[in-house]
Amino acid sequence: MPRHHQYTAWALYLCVCGFFLFLAIKMPVAYIWATYEDLYGEWLQVWLFVAVFMLSLFNARRDGLYRRFFIFLSVAAFYTFMEELSWGQRLINIDSPNFLDGYNLQRQISFLNFYGSVQSSVFRDIFQYTLAGALFCYGVLYPLLFRWKMGVARWLHGIGIAPPPLYLWIYFLTAASFEIGAFHFNEAEIAEILVGMALVLMLMHYLYVGEDLEGGPGMLSPARSSSCARTSGFIIALLMVLSVMTTRAIYSSPEMNARVQARVVDGYKKFAVRFEALHNFERAGEFYRRVYDARPDDEMSLRAAIRNYKAAGNQYHYQRYYRILLEKTVTPAVVANTSVENQLSLAKSYAAIGEDKLSQEYLDKALLFATERAEQFPDNSDNFYWLGRVLQQRGYYTDALEAFRRAKAMAPDIRRYAVAIRMLEDYLAEEQVVD
Repeated sequence: MPRHHQYTAWALYLCVCGFFLFLAIKMPVAYIWATYEDLYGEWLQVWLFVAVFMLSLFNARRDGLYRRFFIFLSVAAFYTFMEELSWGQRLINIDSPNFLDGYNLQRQISFLNFYGSVQSSVFRDIFQYTLAGALFCYGVLYPLLFRWKMGVARWLHGIGIAPPPLYLWIYFLTAASFEIGAFHFNEAEIAEILVGMALVLMLMHYLYVGEDLEGGPGMLSPARSSSCARTSGFIIALLMVLSVMTTRAIYSSPEMNARVQARVVDGYKKFAVRFEALHNFERAGEFYRRVYDARPDDEMSLRAAIRNYKAAGNQYHYQRYYRILLEKTVTPAVVANTSVENQLSLAKSYAAIGEDKLSQEYLDKALLFATERAEQFPDNSDNFYWLGRVLQQRGYYTDALEAFRRAKAMAPDIRRYAVAIRMLEDYLAEEQVVD
């Protein structure tokens, strides 16, 4: 039995999934470029559904049980690729109608995102699970039941719904699982690519074989199987080339280039959050750093990069970006602030980046101010608490413990005094055991 077209379909599936898996693991920056809006992956989706639209019309030219289904599929494909293009909004740079702006959180001409957003929402969750269920039922369950001649499949076939060839089940199953977005790596975009490819391959199959006497996707002769395989492979390859050319054309426009870069940076930020949630702190730090490099005013991303580099143990990048943060935030007004907490914070910050001399200067100031306040206002428990903090930082643990206990004696209900005492006592106990 000739299976050239089946082997071609499976080879394409392995190539696409393997490619995206490799990028996600080894080259996450390239993965963003391959999956985000107005970039390679989305333009591949557009061209795939353009091909589905055209192939559906070719199949609909023939009279038969499935003609209305192919007409419906052509309309659905047209709607899909126009939605991907936001109905041309971004290409010709037109504003969204006012009535859409109030409900579409992406502020694009896109009915799919009506009352939805790129973030989690009830509407979007319901849509994703419904779409995943539909893909599984149509692409996996239906052809399987049709092969077994089950009643529900016979009924669906009787009303003119064309079953996809069973060998495409892996496309639909993977797309259904990716559509749910359980991995939170923008894999829903890969799902759309797989669905588009599956439909192109299905329509090519029907175009070559038509409908046999029993209906459904019939068998291909050896010659037709080889021809279908070659043509299908050529079409998919051509669509990939078109996606690359379109992306490069978009990227060559200064205005569109700025928009694309902004979306890529947004992608960096989303992936940074995801990597941090996965405790991949090195990657999270890298992506937060990329966000900051692109947006120097984004202090939160700079702080997040520092936090993750510290968690990853990357001392070089931790100190480098901490130094940048201090240059941005340590103003003359901050230096002149005589609060003990501020001086102690500066001492710790400069110690973190290896500036020991400067750190010692701020620590000396902190001790001076703390001592003066404790002497001037001996009835203020907070003064002794901060004196204890400075003494502890200087290594005078016995004196620090005495200061903490004095603060607690004056205000026994303040929890942080008791916490400071317990932590210092535990530390001293451990040190004694070590000694």
